[in-house]
Amino acid sequence: MTNNINFEKVIREVLAYYDMEDNSLFRKSKKMIYAEPRQICQYFMYHKSKLTKSAVARIFRCNHATVIHNIKVVENSTEWDKDFKKLIQILETRIEGHIDKTEVEKVIHEYRIMVSQLATLHSRIETLEKRIVVLEKL
Repeated sequence: MTNNINFEKVIREVLAYYDMEDNSLFRKSKKMIYAEPRQICQYFMYHKSKLTKSAVARIFRCNHATVIHNIKVVENSTEWDKDFKKLIQILETRIEGHIDKTEVEKVIHEYRIMVSQLATLHSRIETLEKRIVVLEKL
């Protein structure tokens, strides 16, 4: 993992992924809808930026031991939960700004199919319009 990512980018990407408001991330709530994104943020802020665990704790207004715990929770969860590991990989890609070439190729392919379908529909519409004109003359 590289250590040159701005911690604000981590917060932005996690908030965007979870479709959360800024203040939701900093709640003291232990509910999973708040705790999981907060844990992930702290994990990436420590591993992807130059922040110490104490600095991360100050941002989240908590004890550095809480940050240590949250980092371990994320690390342990990625070992046994494949879906969670995939989530972490997706967020890591977003945070680092990498573009998944396979995903880009997939989107381009889907776009080309849609353009082809649109051209076919346009051609069908023209044919139907001509038939309407003929029928209206009868």
